[in-house]
Amino acid sequence: MNHSVLRGTRRSILAGCSVLALLPLARSHAQAVPDTARLRAVIVTADRLPRPVDRTPSSVTVLSGETLRASGITQLADALRGVPGVNAVGSGSLGAQTSLFMRGGESDYVKVLVDGVVMNDPGGAIDLATINLANVERIEIVRGPASVQYGSDAVSGVIQIFTRQAQAPVDAQLTLRGGSYGTAIADGSLGLRGGRGWLTLGVAHHESEGMLAFNNEYRNDIVSLGTEWRAASRTTARWSLRRSDNEFHYPTDGSGRVVDRNARRGDRRLSSSVEVAHVFGPRVEGIVSFGSLNAHGRTDDASDGAADTLGFHAYRSHGVVRRRTGDARLI
Repeated sequence: MNHSVLRGTRRSILAGCSVLALLPLARSHAQAVPDTARLRAVIVTADRLPRPVDRTPSSVTVLSGETLRASGITQLADALRGVPGVNAVGSGSLGAQTSLFMRGGESDYVKVLVDGVVMNDPGGAIDLATINLANVERIEIVRGPASVQYGSDAVSGVIQIFTRQAQAPVDAQLTLRGGSYGTAIADGSLGLRGGRGWLTLGVAHHESEGMLAFNNEYRNDIVSLGTEWRAASRTTARWSLRRSDNEFHYPTDGSGRVVDRNARRGDRRLSSSVEVAHVFGPRVEGIVSFGSLNAHGRTDDASDGAADTLGFHAYRSHGVVRRRTGDARLI
């Protein structure tokens, strides 16, 4: 055999043996380096019980409020447009009536909750233009029938919004944004966390001059408060409150023409919820919750001037919705 070929073969064998000898060291080094990526288990309430998302049989999507705000998304309707099977349809500029359709169902087939409090009007209708993401921690979307658990309004799905929790002893955030059409957004929150619980306060202001030539302003002011307190090792109490006051001006008539200079509508909502959970044993837990909603809607379209003598363009409406709910579970 050629001596040069033999020497080359020996070098290849020795190199291969060296690599094999170093493999255990490489493995031990890889095992010694900790994995810094740690994903916190996401808890959903698709079946009204806290459960990891990977153990939920329903079709569920969870949206992070922090991620949405970092992307510049401040309205619930905009956040839902990227969710499969969900379609949010607006009728105009910012603040205009926005309807929600899920899996081909009607616009009154989806139940929307904020910290367990139902936001829908009687009959199931909901205007997404009145709901934004101020002080929101996450949004849970359950696609598919949930009427057995949430009532007749949840024919095609449920959307639940949760108030942000403080993640540090002092957790303060402030966001200021501006854009076209005179759009301005101010969103701030202050959170406190201690050994027995947490508290967060959020305040936000949204405004826009609108896309149309006149009478197209939009304003929404939000104040939210959430807290959790562990009274004992087995008892936890949570309370939340959210108030929104919005107004939208629209210059269009029934045919879509821009002719009206004073038509406007508004909505004021005050929602609150209380939940107390007590662990009786390793496998038994009791939960009692109460919810309250006071909603005041108004529409005002006075006569535009002396020429408007027939009254076809004059309309006023005021409505009040009060809803109280209670729920007790033993799991």
